[in-house]
Amino acid sequence: MASSQATETTHVTASMEQYLLAMYCLRRENQPLIGARLAEWLDVSPASVTGMIHRMSQEGLVQVGRGKQITLTTKGWQIALTTARRHYLAERLLTDMLGVDWYRAHVEAERWQHAITDETEEKLWIALGRPTTCPHGSPIPGTGACFSPHSRKLTDVEVGRELIVERISDSATENIDLLKFFQDHLIMPGKKLSVREINSITQAVTVETENGPVALGIEAARQVIVVPAHLFQQRKPPERLRKDSTF
Repeated sequence: MASSQATETTHVTASMEQYLLAMYCLRRENQPLIGARLAEWLDVSPASVTGMIHRMSQEGLVQVGRGKQITLTTKGWQIALTTARRHYLAERLLTDMLGVDWYRAHVEAERWQHAITDETEEKLWIALGRPTTCPHGSPIPGTGACFSPHSRKLTDVEVGRELIVERISDSATENIDLLKFFQDHLIMPGKKLSVREINSITQAVTVETENGPVALGIEAARQVIVVPAHLFQQRKPPERLRKDSTF
C-alpha cells in the first residue's frame, strides 16, 4: 500500500520509506550504508535490497557509488527525516495515549506511521506534549534534540558510576523479547542504574537497576546507551517543529 507521502512525492511507497528509515538510523549511528548492512538491519535478502535500491535510484532517492556505498540524495534525505519523525510520533501516540506496551511500540508504529500527514503531524506532536524523543530515547527530527556528547554504551562505562539510560539503540528496537526484558527490569530511557561488574570471561554485565540487580549479555548491554547521572539533561522543546532541519 502506498504511504501518505506518496501523494506528495510520486512513486515513494511504504516499502521505500522503511528503507529510508533504516538508512536514517544507520547514518545517525555512523554505520556504513551498504546493501549487506541494510539486509541485516531489515532482515531481508541481499537480492531484495539490490532490487529496492535500484528502484529508489530511479526515483532519485539514492545514489550508489564506489564500493557499493549508498548515498541519500537531498530528496531522499528529506523524506527519510519525515519518515523518522512520523514513526517516532506514532510510537509516542501508541505508548502515551493508547497504552501500547513500550516494547511493542516500534513494530506497531511501522503500521501507523503512514497515516500521519503534513496536516496532522504538528497537531499530533502538540497533543502529545511536544516530545523531543521517541519512547526508546531517539531524538525526534525537527525538535532540536540530539544525542548527548557524554553518552556511552553500557559496556564502556566505569563500574559503580551512577548512570541514566539515554536511549536504546535503534538496532534493538525490533527485538521484542529483548525490549520486554529491558522493560521488565526498568532498563528504559530516564531510568537510573549502575554497573556492578563487567565479566570478560562469562561475557556478562551485571547492573543495579531500580528493580534490583540483573545480568545482561555483552551484546544486550551494548544496546543500552547511558549518560553519567550528573550530566544528564532534557532539552526544552521548541514552539514549533522545524521540518527543514537536518535532524
